[in-house]
Amino acid sequence: MIAAQALGTCQYLFWNILWLSGLMLGVRCLPLGPQGGWVLGLEDILFAFNVGATACLAAIWLYRHQLTAVEQPRPRIARVLAIGIPAQCAFLAMYSIFRSGIGSMILEQLMAVVPALQLRRDLWRFSAAGGIGFPLIYRGILRTVFWIWPGFVSCWKSTPPWGVLLFGVPLGEVAWAFGFGLFWPLFAGYVFDLRLSTGRQVYGRTEAALTCSYGQGT
Repeated sequence: MIAAQALGTCQYLFWNILWLSGLMLGVRCLPLGPQGGWVLGLEDILFAFNVGATACLAAIWLYRHQLTAVEQPRPRIARVLAIGIPAQCAFLAMYSIFRSGIGSMILEQLMAVVPALQLRRDLWRFSAAGGIGFPLIYRGILRTVFWIWPGFVSCWKSTPPWGVLLFGVPLGEVAWAFGFGLFWPLFAGYVFDLRLSTGRQVYGRTEAALTCSYGQGT
Protein backbone atom coordinates (compact mmCIF):
# COMPACT_ATOMS: atom_id res chain seq x y z
CA MET A 1 0.00 0.00 0.00
CA ILE A 2 2.76 2.42 0.95
CA ALA A 3 4.72 1.54 -2.19
CA ALA A 4 1.63 2.12 -4.34
CA GLN A 5 1.03 5.52 -2.73
CA ALA A 6 4.66 6.49 -3.29
CA LEU A 7 4.47 5.46 -6.96
CA GLY A 8 1.32 7.51 -7.39
CA THR A 9 2.65 10.59 -5.59
CA CYS A 10 6.18 10.69 -7.03
CA GLN A 11 5.51 9.66 -10.60
CA TYR A 12 8.08 12.03 -12.09
CA LEU A 13 10.77 10.82 -9.69
CA PHE A 14 10.16 7.14 -10.43
CA TRP A 15 9.95 7.82 -14.16
CA ASN A 16 13.45 9.31 -14.06
CA ILE A 17 14.71 6.43 -11.90
CA LEU A 18 13.40 3.95 -14.47
CA TRP A 19 14.90 6.04 -17.24
CA LEU A 20 18.31 6.03 -15.53
CA SER A 21 18.06 2.29 -14.89
CA GLY A 22 17.29 1.64 -18.54
CA LEU A 23 20.13 3.88 -19.63
CA MET A 24 22.59 2.08 -17.35
CA LEU A 25 21.35 -1.26 -18.63
CA GLY A 26 21.77 -0.12 -22.21
CA VAL A 27 25.29 1.12 -21.53
CA ARG A 28 26.15 -2.14 -19.79
CA CYS A 29 25.11 -4.08 -22.87
CA LEU A 30 27.44 -2.10 -25.14
CA PRO A 31 30.64 -3.86 -26.25
CA LEU A 32 32.74 -2.16 -23.59
CA GLY A 33 35.27 -3.43 -21.10
CA PRO A 34 36.48 -7.04 -21.07
CA GLN A 35 33.55 -8.35 -23.14
CA GLY A 36 34.55 -6.32 -26.19
CA GLY A 37 38.25 -6.13 -25.53
CA TRP A 38 38.11 -2.34 -25.14
CA VAL A 39 40.02 -0.33 -22.55
CA LEU A 40 36.82 1.56 -21.70
CA GLY A 41 34.34 0.13 -19.21
CA LEU A 42 31.09 1.16 -17.54
CA GLU A 43 33.04 2.32 -14.48
CA ASP A 44 35.00 4.74 -16.69
CA ILE A 45 31.79 6.31 -18.01
CA LEU A 46 30.38 6.70 -14.51
CA PHE A 47 33.68 8.09 -13.23
CA ALA A 48 33.80 10.68 -16.02
CA PHE A 49 30.28 11.86 -15.15
CA ASN A 50 30.99 11.93 -11.41
CA VAL A 51 34.23 13.90 -11.56
CA GLY A 52 32.81 16.30 -14.14
CA ALA A 53 29.91 17.15 -11.84
CA THR A 54 31.96 17.18 -8.63
CA ALA A 55 34.80 19.35 -9.94
CA CYS A 56 32.48 22.36 -10.21
CA LEU A 57 30.82 21.95 -6.79
CA ALA A 58 33.19 24.15 -4.79
CA ALA A 59 33.23 26.92 -7.40
CA ILE A 60 29.46 26.89 -7.87
CA TRP A 61 28.81 26.85 -4.14
CA LEU A 62 31.20 29.74 -3.49
CA TYR A 63 29.87 31.92 -6.32
CA ARG A 64 26.28 30.66 -6.42
CA HIS A 65 24.86 34.18 -5.87
CA GLN A 66 27.05 35.76 -8.55
CA LEU A 67 26.93 33.17 -11.34
CA THR A 68 24.84 34.11 -14.37
CA ALA A 69 24.55 33.14 -18.03
CA VAL A 70 23.96 35.38 -21.02
CA GLU A 71 20.43 35.44 -22.40
CA GLN A 72 21.47 34.35 -25.89
CA PRO A 73 24.51 32.07 -25.60
CA ARG A 74 26.69 31.69 -28.67
CA PRO A 75 27.27 28.32 -30.39
CA ARG A 76 29.02 25.98 -27.95
CA ILE A 77 30.27 23.09 -30.06
CA ALA A 78 32.95 25.29 -31.58
CA ARG A 79 34.13 26.24 -28.09
CA VAL A 80 34.38 22.60 -27.02
CA LEU A 81 36.42 21.75 -30.09
CA ALA A 82 38.59 24.87 -29.85
CA ILE A 83 40.02 23.73 -26.51
CA GLY A 84 39.24 20.01 -26.52
CA ILE A 85 41.05 19.06 -29.72
CA PRO A 86 44.36 20.83 -28.90
CA ALA A 87 44.21 19.43 -25.36
CA GLN A 88 43.79 15.87 -26.61
CA CYS A 89 46.58 16.32 -29.14
CA ALA A 90 48.83 17.64 -26.37
CA PHE A 91 48.00 14.61 -24.21
CA LEU A 92 48.83 12.15 -26.99
CA ALA A 93 52.09 13.95 -27.76
CA MET A 94 53.19 13.97 -24.12
CA TYR A 95 52.16 10.35 -23.59
CA SER A 96 54.23 9.28 -26.57
CA ILE A 97 57.22 11.00 -24.98
CA PHE A 98 56.84 10.28 -21.25
CA ARG A 99 54.74 7.06 -21.41
CA SER A 100 52.91 8.14 -18.27
CA GLY A 101 49.13 8.46 -18.51
CA ILE A 102 48.60 10.33 -15.23
CA GLY A 103 51.61 12.60 -15.77
CA SER A 104 50.47 13.46 -19.29
CA MET A 105 46.94 14.24 -18.08
CA ILE A 106 48.23 16.57 -15.35
CA LEU A 107 50.46 18.47 -17.78
CA GLU A 108 47.69 18.59 -20.39
CA GLN A 109 45.21 20.08 -17.91
CA LEU A 110 47.64 22.74 -16.69
CA MET A 111 48.54 23.63 -20.28
CA ALA A 112 44.85 23.89 -21.26
CA VAL A 113 44.21 26.36 -18.43
CA VAL A 114 46.46 28.95 -20.12
CA PRO A 115 44.47 29.47 -23.36
CA ALA A 116 41.17 29.11 -21.50
CA LEU A 117 42.19 31.93 -19.15
CA GLN A 118 43.19 34.05 -22.13
CA LEU A 119 39.69 33.60 -23.52
CA ARG A 120 37.93 34.17 -20.19
CA ARG A 121 40.19 36.06 -17.81
CA ASP A 122 37.16 37.16 -15.77
CA LEU A 123 36.63 33.54 -14.61
CA TRP A 124 39.98 33.21 -12.84
CA ARG A 125 38.26 33.23 -9.42
CA PHE A 126 35.89 30.49 -10.59
CA SER A 127 38.89 28.44 -11.76
CA ALA A 128 40.85 29.04 -8.54
CA ALA A 129 37.90 27.92 -6.42
CA GLY A 130 37.79 24.64 -8.34
CA GLY A 131 41.56 24.19 -8.08
CA ILE A 132 41.43 24.54 -4.31
CA GLY A 133 38.07 22.94 -3.55
CA PHE A 134 38.05 19.89 -5.82
CA PRO A 135 41.29 18.31 -4.45
CA LEU A 136 39.87 18.61 -0.92
CA ILE A 137 36.54 17.07 -1.91
CA TYR A 138 38.18 14.36 -4.01
CA ARG A 139 40.61 13.47 -1.23
CA GLY A 140 37.68 13.13 1.18
CA ILE A 141 35.91 10.83 -1.28
CA LEU A 142 38.99 8.65 -1.75
CA ARG A 143 39.68 8.45 1.97
CA THR A 144 36.09 7.31 2.52
CA VAL A 145 36.43 4.67 -0.20
CA PHE A 146 39.74 3.45 1.27
CA TRP A 147 38.10 3.23 4.69
CA ILE A 148 35.32 1.05 3.27
CA TRP A 149 37.67 -1.01 1.07
CA PRO A 150 41.18 -0.83 2.58
CA GLY A 151 42.70 -2.81 -0.27
CA PHE A 152 41.30 -0.51 -2.96
CA VAL A 153 44.42 1.69 -2.84
CA SER A 154 46.37 -1.17 -4.42
CA CYS A 155 44.54 -0.44 -7.71
CA TRP A 156 46.83 2.55 -8.24
CA LYS A 157 49.92 1.38 -10.08
CA SER A 158 51.05 4.71 -11.50
CA THR A 159 54.54 5.35 -12.73
CA PRO A 160 56.84 6.96 -10.12
CA PRO A 161 56.36 9.26 -8.35
CA TRP A 162 52.58 9.39 -8.85
CA GLY A 163 51.87 6.26 -6.84
CA VAL A 164 53.47 7.60 -3.64
CA LEU A 165 50.88 8.19 -0.89
CA LEU A 166 50.39 11.79 0.23
CA PHE A 167 48.13 12.06 3.29
CA GLY A 168 46.86 8.58 2.49
CA VAL A 169 46.04 9.37 -1.16
CA PRO A 170 48.23 8.67 -4.23
CA LEU A 171 50.20 11.77 -5.20
CA GLY A 172 49.05 11.48 -8.80
CA GLU A 173 45.41 11.74 -7.76
CA VAL A 174 46.08 14.88 -5.72
CA ALA A 175 47.97 16.56 -8.57
CA TRP A 176 45.37 15.45 -11.11
CA ALA A 177 42.51 16.80 -8.97
CA PHE A 178 44.28 20.15 -8.68
CA GLY A 179 44.76 20.46 -12.45
CA PHE A 180 41.26 19.21 -13.25
CA GLY A 181 39.73 21.51 -10.63
CA LEU A 182 41.46 24.49 -12.22
CA PHE A 183 40.51 23.55 -15.76
CA TRP A 184 37.00 22.12 -15.66
CA PRO A 185 35.03 25.03 -14.10
CA LEU A 186 36.90 27.40 -16.41
CA PHE A 187 36.15 25.22 -19.44
CA ALA A 188 32.47 24.88 -18.46
CA GLY A 189 32.21 28.63 -17.92
CA TYR A 190 33.68 29.28 -21.36
CA VAL A 191 31.52 26.73 -23.16
CA PHE A 192 28.25 27.83 -21.51
CA ASP A 193 29.16 31.52 -21.42
CA LEU A 194 28.86 31.87 -17.66
CA ARG A 195 29.52 35.22 -15.97
CA LEU A 196 30.52 36.29 -12.49
CA SER A 197 28.76 39.47 -11.48
CA THR A 198 30.29 41.84 -8.96
CA GLY A 199 28.22 41.24 -5.82
CA ARG A 200 27.62 43.29 -2.71
CA GLN A 201 26.02 42.49 0.63
CA VAL A 202 22.65 44.17 1.20
CA TYR A 203 20.62 43.38 4.32
CA GLY A 204 22.51 40.15 4.83
CA ARG A 205 21.93 38.95 1.27
CA THR A 206 24.28 38.80 -1.69
CA GLU A 207 22.87 40.84 -4.56
CA ALA A 208 24.41 41.27 -7.95
CA ALA A 209 25.66 44.68 -8.90
CA LEU A 210 24.46 46.26 -12.09
CA THR A 211 27.70 45.57 -13.92
CA CYS A 212 29.11 42.16 -14.77
CA SER A 213 32.63 41.18 -15.68
CA TYR A 214 32.38 40.03 -19.27
CA GLY A 215 36.03 39.25 -19.97
CA GLN A 216 37.09 38.30 -23.44
CA GLY A 217 34.75 35.42 -24.28
CA THR A 218 34.74 34.55 -27.95
